[in-house]
Amino acid sequence: MKLKSHILIFLLFFGVHGKIQDDNHIQQNVISDAGSPNGTSDSKEGKNNSEVLEATLEDRKVDESLCFHADVDQFCFEKEPTKGCECEQFRDAIICCNVTDILKSISCLSMNASTYKNIHIINATQAEINVTQLNSLKQVDSLVITDGNVSRIVGQFARFSSIKCLNFSNNNVTEINERAFMNLNQLKLVDLSANNLTKLPSLQNTTVDILGNSKISCINISAALEKDVKFLNKEKSLCESEVVYWFNDTASITISDVEKRKKLEYDCPEKCRCKPGHMQYTNIDENKKDHLIFISDVDCSNSGLTKLPTKLPENTYYLNITNNSISSLSALVTNDYYLNIKSLFADDNLITTIVDLEGSKFLENFTVLSLRNNKIKDIPYYILSNLEKNLNGKILYLGGNRLTCECHIVKNINHWRLINDCDKILCNNMQAKILELKETELCKSGIDDWANYIEYLIVIEVLLLIALFTKVSYDYYVFKKTGFLPFPASYIILYNQK
Repeated sequence: MKLKSHILIFLLFFGVHGKIQDDNHIQQNVISDAGSPNGTSDSKEGKNNSEVLEATLEDRKVDESLCFHADVDQFCFEKEPTKGCECEQFRDAIICCNVTDILKSISCLSMNASTYKNIHIINATQAEINVTQLNSLKQVDSLVITDGNVSRIVGQFARFSSIKCLNFSNNNVTEINERAFMNLNQLKLVDLSANNLTKLPSLQNTTVDILGNSKISCINISAALEKDVKFLNKEKSLCESEVVYWFNDTASITISDVEKRKKLEYDCPEKCRCKPGHMQYTNIDENKKDHLIFISDVDCSNSGLTKLPTKLPENTYYLNITNNSISSLSALVTNDYYLNIKSLFADDNLITTIVDLEGSKFLENFTVLSLRNNKIKDIPYYILSNLEKNLNGKILYLGGNRLTCECHIVKNINHWRLINDCDKILCNNMQAKILELKETELCKSGIDDWANYIEYLIVIEVLLLIALFTKVSYDYYVFKKTGFLPFPASYIILYNQK
């Protein structure tokens, strides 16, 4: 395995990050420019390890930092063991290279290993590390094991350990014991970047870097945020979340997106319950490019509300206001927080009309509208007609409402059948369901049918206008030809002359 030089200066610590490419995304490199690609550095030729380390420590003020870090290339490239030992001592630090057995390598030094403050182990080929065996290192503040081939971390650190920084970056770690770090009460920083983890160990009130571990569940990340865990590189670090877009799938989102999802707790209306729904692709820009967003589900049922909440969380697609005392749905048209609503459950309220929704974006785009057991007495014909034109999978429930049943309902019964529970819609002016109505009973005659009566009046008016136009045209023709005025006009003139 080729070794690379990694230097990341962030706040008060030095970490190590490697170049990684996961299945979904290519993460940015955080690699030091010091040293050539093969791990050599021409500028440092001629200096021994002690001189290089002295300069490194002085330049970076390692003693004042949270994490100790030795330059990988400078100390481990083609390094020959000193007196059969992979480790070297400098001040209160141990630097070990190409280690096959960590404990054995550390113990080969003459000085008592329990007195060291900082340990950096580079290129460890030990596949499994049992941290319980490292409990003898009681005074260690910074334990760094990087750029190796470690795949499993088992065991558990002892209680009251002084470790403040753990760095297992740029290895091949796929599994860490859930309780491995639980006893590290002074732990401030854990660098797990550039590995292949699918789950985080239990952590609390610390800072973590997981850049390059894109297979960790977002549920796991959310649980860590609940325990006051802070994440570095939030805009670049990914986790896996559920996606619903024609089929169930997973997709990678950033930790920043997970934090936005947790913002639901603060944006949730009073007396309501909010939770993150699924992830979904949607078009939110002019370029018609699909973007991944999370969907908010808001449940305000049984909350004693008399009107719709004035504010909803971002991307609220689902709203349940069942069993309240709400009488108006006008907020769906006038309030921008309701623009994305697709599913509305408003059963058992005091809603009297849906005329407010005429021409609204909601009426065109909704997938589910449930208004069962309200006070609705009339549904305008044009709303039903619009429903027929834009049905496309829409679900509408109106059961339990008592409508004023008149002739027009029977004549448009096919439109009413589009309502999913049309068999449960009742009449308030008779004991019947709308599907039980008969045209012969409700539309008795043409005189009683106002729609037909108006049609008759229109026909008569048109005929009268045609007759009047014909008479005027005829009289004008006679006058031009004979000079005689028509009877009405000549009579009026004679009457005035008298």
